[in-house]
This record gives sequence, C-alpha cells and structure tokens, in this order.
Amino acid sequence: MFTQKKSLQHKIDQLENRIQELKAELKQKDIEQQETISSIHDRVQNIVQEHKLVNNQHHTLQNLVQQLNSCFENVSTRTTHSNELNNEMLQKEQSLIQSIEEIIDCSNEGKESVHRLLIVINKLGEQSQRTSNSMNHLSERSKEIEQIVEVIQNIAAQTN
Repeated sequence: MFTQKKSLQHKIDQLENRIQELKAELKQKDIEQQETISSIHDRVQNIVQEHKLVNNQHHTLQNLVQQLNSCFENVSTRTTHSNELNNEMLQKEQSLIQSIEEIIDCSNEGKESVHRLLIVINKLGEQSQRTSNSMNHLSERSKEIEQIVEVIQNIAAQTN
C-alpha cells in the first residue's frame, strides 16, 4: 500500500514537473509569438512602403513585361526547335537500339552455332578415338591370325 502511494506520489510529482515545463514552454512560445507578430507588423509596413514604390514604377515594369514577353516568345521558339531535335534524336536512338538488338540476336545465333559445332567436333573426336581403338584391336587380332596361319603352315609343312 505504501509502495503504491509512493508510486502515485512520484507520478504526481512527475506530472507537476511536466506541467511546470509546459507552462514555461508556453510562456516562451507566447514571447516568440509576440516577437513574430511584431516582426510581421514591421514587414507589412515595409511591404506597404514597397508597394507604393512599385506603383510609382509601374511604367518601368510595363516595359520590362514587354521585354519579358519577347524573351518568352524567343524561349518558346527555341524550346519548340529543341523538342523537334529531341524527337529526332529519340527516333534515331530507337533505331540504334533496334539495330543493336538485331546484332545481339545474330551474335547469340552465332554463339549457339559455335556451341553446336564444338559438340560435333567433340563427338568426332570421340568417334575418332573409338575408331583408333578398333583399328588397334583389329591389328592385334590380325597378328594373332597371322600367328595361327603360320602355325598351321608349319604343321602342314611337317605333315607333307
């Protein structure tokens, strides 16, 4: 029971401390807000004075606007030309990509052909080895037959 009371008192103390902190923050925010309002008021007065100055220079601005319009028209013309060049480059790029894809396809086909050729060459090598082995075996058998024929000839010569 005492522990709960102590825990509650601790929480209350924490809340009171937090309330004090929040009050201090609120007071600081009020000061900052007053400073901001004062700053905004000063800025508004400066803007009003600048507005009067701008109104006095309206004729100058009108000339500048006309010059800007001329510049914008120039930029628009150049942008249109640039877009046309970009479109042309895009078409050439797409054509180049298509050509590269065709080259890649041909290269892949060539690679596949070389791979198949290597398989055939390997099979020919294996077949050649088997043929060589068969020829060696046939040569050995031929020598055995020669020896048998020689034995038969010797026996025949002895019986005559």
